[in-house]
Amino acid sequence: MVAIDNYTDTKKEYEIATKRLHNLKEQIEQQEKIVQDLEETLKEIEDILKDLTGIEVSLFKEIIKGTSISKSVEIIAEYYDKDVRTIWRIYNKKIRNRIKKFR
Repeated sequence: MVAIDNYTDTKKEYEIATKRLHNLKEQIEQQEKIVQDLEETLKEIEDILKDLTGIEVSLFKEIIKGTSISKSVEIIAEYYDKDVRTIWRIYNKKIRNRIKKFR
């Protein structure tokens, strides 16, 4: 009788361990996908930043942080002591199409 109890307990432990292993494999796959997506996003941002300079970089970074576009334009205009219309021109000319990827 002891042997049957040990067998039953061992079988239950085996089934639990197998289910845990399966769940861990799924979690690893999910994490690998998340890492891959983040790597792609970082590469895209780095490529965009290579093409931008000065005010453009500051404006892009402010928008990427999650600040609304209008507020970002105001912040950058104030920081660089530029007219808001000037910053809007920079946004429309250099940043607008690039930012759509991240919204």
